[in-house]
Amino acid sequence: MDRLVWAASSTFRIDDLFIGVRSTSEAVDDVLRRTLKAHLVPEVEAPSNYSVSIGETGADGRSAGFHFLYRSSSAVVRTRDPERVVRALMAWLHSHREEQPQDVLRVWGTALISEHGAVVGPPAVQHALEVVERRLNSRGIRVVDAPTVPIDPQRSEVVVPEPDLEIDWSVLADLADAVPGPRRADPPVPPGRYPIVGWGFPVLPEQVGPFPRAHAITLGAQHVVNRRDLGAQATLDGLAEVIRRLQPQGLTWEKPSDMVAPLASLAGGP
Repeated sequence: MDRLVWAASSTFRIDDLFIGVRSTSEAVDDVLRRTLKAHLVPEVEAPSNYSVSIGETGADGRSAGFHFLYRSSSAVVRTRDPERVVRALMAWLHSHREEQPQDVLRVWGTALISEHGAVVGPPAVQHALEVVERRLNSRGIRVVDAPTVPIDPQRSEVVVPEPDLEIDWSVLADLADAVPGPRRADPPVPPGRYPIVGWGFPVLPEQVGPFPRAHAITLGAQHVVNRRDLGAQATLDGLAEVIRRLQPQGLTWEKPSDMVAPLASLAGGP
């Protein structure tokens, strides 16, 4: 990422946080500033917490290269669809809101959505998007662009929220003038509720396969990032409510591509 040339940067205020966003495109920076005008703080220059890298344009004028959203130096979104990058940024900025639903478990992991429902996958999926995402997409599985997996334990659903920010969505219509669209749409997973059909836990090789529910609850509790807010008992009760409805699976891999088949199986695919 150090070799990229950053054309512009802006600072946005989310509650009491000042968050810097830089971009390789001045035109995209302008779209971001107007989309998040209510949060823009032009007089402040914050460190670049997020970075938007815009890919190349092909000979036909369409988006040919990949666009990336970086959180610090880690790529968290990789897509040929510029609108998905912008919407993903909104989702990540939303995660910094101080007020979050108190009846939701926020799990450190990666949510995967198929026609059958949602799978809670390991965080490693998000760190290996370059290798695994297209393979998952070919099996009808999409990755949710978010830093954690919000779970409603009473309904056993992954909740993809609408960003709780003041956003002028109409400005996104100008994004096509700033960056050509892709040959094939690559939209984000839309906000909504998705029933959980599987949960995969990273384990040692000898633990691969059906995973004891009690062990899954204990391990899952370590990945609930808001467990202090919820309290230990509410966290364990919530996890137990979700995990009793499914068969958790232990997963392991030598290389990132090894994750694809077991995750697809959890999602109900081939």
